[in-house]
Amino acid sequence: MTKSVLFGASEPTAYDGSMELPDGDAIFPGTILSVQFDDLSAVPTNGQVLHNRAWRQFAKLTGRDASDEADCHPTFVIGSNAASDKLKLELTPKGGLYGSPSHSSGDANTRAYVNAPAAIKQYILDNTVQGGTDPVDTAQAWNAASNHAMLHVVWLTMNRAGRTDSGKVGNTVNFLRITNMISMTEAAITPNFAVTGTENTGMTGTSTSRVGNFADPALPTVIDTPQMRYAATRGWNGAEPANPAAFDCVCGFGVLPGQSASGLQQAAPSWAIYRWDIIDGALACPYGNAKAFRGLGAIDFRHTISDLYEPRNQLAAARRRAFAPGGQFYDDTLPSPL
Repeated sequence: MTKSVLFGASEPTAYDGSMELPDGDAIFPGTILSVQFDDLSAVPTNGQVLHNRAWRQFAKLTGRDASDEADCHPTFVIGSNAASDKLKLELTPKGGLYGSPSHSSGDANTRAYVNAPAAIKQYILDNTVQGGTDPVDTAQAWNAASNHAMLHVVWLTMNRAGRTDSGKVGNTVNFLRITNMISMTEAAITPNFAVTGTENTGMTGTSTSRVGNFADPALPTVIDTPQMRYAATRGWNGAEPANPAAFDCVCGFGVLPGQSASGLQQAAPSWAIYRWDIIDGALACPYGNAKAFRGLGAIDFRHTISDLYEPRNQLAAARRRAFAPGGQFYDDTLPSPL
């Protein structure tokens, strides 16, 4: 019997039968971006490069090596009208990044966000097509194996809701946005074309959509309650963007790029964000073409490419461990809102 060998990051792809060790909990072979903040000693500055915990997975998928590591990491962007009296940014004691936009001053540039690198945006473009509403017609390009389901994950805790008085609609300010693919707000998870299927096991009993649109605990968002947001998308709404510069792929605080209406300004919620992941769902399960049977009916063809329930469930379990007694983020203290 061949003995498996555990080895560290110096040789993560030895192809010798040894086990590959991921760089964090619930990071999958298809994880292309995993941004966490517990390695920071101070709030990131404008333009600062942040660490992608899944950079080795992404490099392996795209034929890169250690010399290309800079391609794999995101940057932090602070808007041009984000002085400390307009946007409060702090690290939480346990390792979250907290953002509190003012409800009395600021404008569409009062924001701060993680910006995915061009290489990751290009990977998404290379593996997705224009989407459509029919989930089962195999004649449609979005139901072909070449169109990969993209999985989107955020762990967060809110301690002040968005303003909804005096014409404000702060509960609809994006904290996650990939143009024409997905947005997440205090009130909703909105994938343009969510993966669908009938689920008779898992978190909440029978459902036709929770693999593609899922919050744990369920929406509405509750103050001071850690939550995971998750969605699985299957293509672009409208034409696929021409290049990485043609769309945003961002996660953060305040009025993100693509939103500027007056009702969104001076209205956004205050959050601590702990994790943002993007996962290629077609590659997320290490058992390849072997699929776990989950009793699906009205099967969306994304499910024939990869079992998307498994990464969702593993990520939800990881989030619960992280915020449970003894976990990394248990009983974290969020700053007071601005």
